[in-house]
Amino acid sequence: MSNHPALLRRLANDSPLAIRATHSAITAAGLRLMKEAIIYSISGCSSLLILAYTVHMFIGGMVSEETEYTAMGLVVLIAASAMLWMLMDVLRRRRH
Repeated sequence: MSNHPALLRRLANDSPLAIRATHSAITAAGLRLMKEAIIYSISGCSSLLILAYTVHMFIGGMVSEETEYTAMGLVVLIAASAMLWMLMDVLRRRRH
């Protein structure tokens, strides 16, 4: 179930039918969040891969291989940081 004290107190006072309904709602919400997390993770990883390939296509062959890898790493690091910042903002907004 959940480890939220207020929810557990409320559930302790409810009837067994209400407890089952609440548990189903909690489980459904958890599954929805898990599906979101999986979809966003796949989307984020594929976006970073495409971004690295885009850098390779733009500067590949014009600079040394080491410089190309450094540029790809920096661009992916900046994009991953931006994605992490957006994730933290979404989580902060959902809590309130």
